[in-house]
Amino acid sequence: MASLVTAYLKLIKRLFPLHPQSSSIGLELCPSACKAVELSFKNGAFELSRWSIEPLTANDDPSVLAALGKVLPAPGASAGPRAVVASVSGKGTLVRYVDMPRMSTQDLRRAFAIESDKYFPFPKDTVYTDCYILETTDSNRKMSVLVAAVKKDLVDGRLKVLKDAGVEPLTVSLSSVAVANAFVAFPPAGFASGAGAREFKACAVVDIGEAGTNLMMVFAGLPRFNRDIFIGTQEIYKRLSNLLGIPLAEAGALLRPGAGVSEAASKGVDAVMTSLIAEIRLSFEYFVTEKNLAITQVFLAGDGAQIPGVEEAFRAALDIPVEIWDPFARMNTAPGVEKAGLKAVSSRLITALGLALNEYDQG
Repeated sequence: MASLVTAYLKLIKRLFPLHPQSSSIGLELCPSACKAVELSFKNGAFELSRWSIEPLTANDDPSVLAALGKVLPAPGASAGPRAVVASVSGKGTLVRYVDMPRMSTQDLRRAFAIESDKYFPFPKDTVYTDCYILETTDSNRKMSVLVAAVKKDLVDGRLKVLKDAGVEPLTVSLSSVAVANAFVAFPPAGFASGAGAREFKACAVVDIGEAGTNLMMVFAGLPRFNRDIFIGTQEIYKRLSNLLGIPLAEAGALLRPGAGVSEAASKGVDAVMTSLIAEIRLSFEYFVTEKNLAITQVFLAGDGAQIPGVEEAFRAALDIPVEIWDPFARMNTAPGVEKAGLKAVSSRLITALGLALNEYDQG
C-alpha cells in the first residue's frame, strides 16, 4: 500500500456512482467486538445486505480470526464483486482543519508533500498523510483544507491481522472519516446535507467508542472540526466495576440497552459522562469562537450512545437538542436481513456503515 489509502480523503462523500451488481463491506475491529455492514446500490438507492456484530471472547489472534470468520460472508455468498474496507482510530491518528491560500488540488498536494510535518507532532517518515480541499471562499481567496495523518505501524498492524484472517481490504481509513461519510449519506431526519445544510448552524456528532470518543462538528454537509477524547465505554465499565466491586464483564452486562439500571450504576455512568461532557463543552466554546458558528444539535453515535443514562446525561447537561442518530431507520433492506435487533445496535454500526460507502465514491 503506497499511502494511507488510495485517494484517502475522497471518503467524504457528496456524490455516488451506480454499481448495481456490486456490494461493499465496512469492517470495524474493536477491542471487544468485530462489526460488519454490507451495502449494495440498487434502483438508485442503497440497500443494507447484511450486518453483524460478533463479540471477541479474548483479545488474542485466535479470537479475532474466529470473529472475522463469522462477520464476513463466505466468498460467493454475495452477488457480484465485493470490497472490504477496514478502519483504524484513536491514538496515532490525527485530523486537522487549516485555512490556506486558494490553489489547485495538484498544487496543494505538492505543497503538502513538502510541509506536512508542520501540521503533525509525528516524524514524517513514521506516518501516512493526506489532504483534501473542503471548501474555497471567493471573498478572501482562502480555502478550508482537511489534513490527516496516521502512524504507519497502526495501519500495518491492522493489515497484518486482516491478512492472517484471509482478508485483503480494498483500503484502510480513519473511523472519523467513515462517520463523516455516513452523516453525509444518511443524515438524521430533518437535517439537510450538502448545500441545503447552510440553512442550519453547525451540529455535533459525538461518537462514543470503547477506548475513547470522537467529537466531530459538521457544517454544510462537511466536517469542520475533529477531536479525540480518551473517555469511552471502557471508562464507564471500570467506574462501575470499582463502585460495585464486580468484574468488568459483569459491569458491562448491567448496562445493556433496555436493562433496568440501579441507582449505583446510574451514578457511575453520570460520573464518567460529567467528565466527557466537560471536555465536549470546551471544544464547543473553541469552535464557536474560532468559526463563529453555534452548535444547534448533538447527535450521539457509537457503542456508548445506547448505554442507559448516557443520552439523559447529555440532555440534562446541554441546553440544545440531543438525540441518538440512527442512519438505518430509512434505509432499504434486502430480503432476509434481520431487522428486529438492528435498531438496538444501530449506533454501534455507524463506522462500519461509513466504511462500506467507500466503494461508492466517485471522487
